[in-house]
Parts: sequence; C-alpha cells; structure tokens
Amino acid sequence: MIFLYILACGKPASVFLEETEQYSDDQSAEESGEESSEESTDAIAFELSIDTKPHHWIDTPVSITSSIRSSTPPFEDAQEEWQYQWLCSNDVTGTEATLLFTPSAAGTVECNLVAHSTSGFILEPVTISTEIHEAPEKANWTILVYLAGDNNLEESAIIDLNEMEQVGSTSTVNIVVELDRSDRFYTGHDNWTGAKRFYVLKDTSSGEVDPDYSDIVSIEMDSLGRIDTGNPDTLSDFVNWGIETFPSDKVAVVLWNHGWSWSLQ
Repeated sequence: MIFLYILACGKPASVFLEETEQYSDDQSAEESGEESSEESTDAIAFELSIDTKPHHWIDTPVSITSSIRSSTPPFEDAQEEWQYQWLCSNDVTGTEATLLFTPSAAGTVECNLVAHSTSGFILEPVTISTEIHEAPEKANWTILVYLAGDNNLEESAIIDLNEMEQVGSTSTVNIVVELDRSDRFYTGHDNWTGAKRFYVLKDTSSGEVDPDYSDIVSIEMDSLGRIDTGNPDTLSDFVNWGIETFPSDKVAVVLWNHGWSWSLQ
C-alpha cells in the first residue's frame, strides 16, 4: 500500500524510506503495547456547546439542548458515552443531554453544564443564560395588535412586528400581537404557517454597530394553527384573551390588514 501511495503522490525515494521506517516503528510499538507516534500526536478532541431561546415566559417549559462534536476525526471504533451534570442559578439540576424545567420566577436564569466520557475525556464546562418574563400585575396600557397577514401582506406583517420590537413592552405597557401567516406568499422567518400570539420584547440588537431587526425576538405565547381572521369570533377571542392575560387600566386594539371591506350596520 505504501508503494502505491508514493506513486500517486510522486514522493522521492528518501521519503519512501522514512515512511517505511515510521511504519515499522509504529508496528513495533503496537506489538509491544505502546501507543504509536501518529495516534499520540493526532489526539481526538471534542467540543461541547449548549443552546436555548434567549427569552422564555414564566410557568412555561424551558428546554436547553447540548451537543458534542469532534473537532478532529475520531477513530472508527471510538464510541464515547457521555455523562452530564447541569447546575442552574435557580437550583435546577439534571443529568441528561437536554435540560427541561419550568421557571416559577421572573429574572435571569444561568445554567452551567459539565460533561465527561466514560473513557476519560473531560470537556470544558459551558454556561448559558435566558431571561424569564412575566407581565406586570397591572400595566397602564395593553395594546392588542391583530395582524391579519394570511394574504399578500404576509411579509409586511413580519416587518411590522420587527418594527414593534424596536420599542417592545415595558413595565407599564404590554404589546401583544396575534399574527396569522399565509402558506404561499412569503417563505422567510422559518416559513411557519397558521397563527401565533406574541408578547413583544425590545430587540436589543439596536445597540450594535450593525443592528439587525430581522429576527423575531418576542416570546411566542401560543400557536393557534389555521384560523379565520375574517371571522369576528376570532377577533373577539383574541381581545378577551389579551384583556384577561394582561390586565391594564386601558386597552387599545389595532386591526391590521388592507383596510377595506368595512361594513357599518
């Protein structure tokens, strides 16, 4: 095999002799139970990472997932079994690859993960944090925005939601959106369809050198599936839910669409 390899690469005879000697040394090392020089210098390395959404709602499940990848090609027969140890600032612990918990208090939750394999690999610990939100007990205003975007205004609806995130909800103002999307006009933003309800948060990327408002950072409160935003009962359900979920002194309802086909009776 070495002879054929040299023909393919065009190596001189001196290199051929060096590789032959190295091969013999490695074979001798294997027979004597010693580790070959190639294996010792080209060690396997692994990298640990964790991921979760930056914002969650109180009393709803939080999922933090972990992944381990090899930064160097492992040997074919290497089968690593990993053990995990999670520890969070809210005293939540876990021993699985994915950590699941339901927060009972608002604020920042920081979680640390340590992982090691049964064969002796110990990975650098990693830390991640997420912000837990809840509505103020009673705000001054709750603004309910009915984004009927299941039409050729679908992309415009996404843009307007991003514009709302340049301000976001505060301790005195709740901004809540029900967004209905189409399945054929706009394929961006994960191309999800149906309707979802969002509690609008401020997009903090506004403080960066190149602000990017394209991502939706608001908290998804509910996924409704396919609905008919032209049905008055659908609007009534959203308004009643918004008033009950986000109590406030005053309520504003914004109806968003093409703005025609109104009929006063």
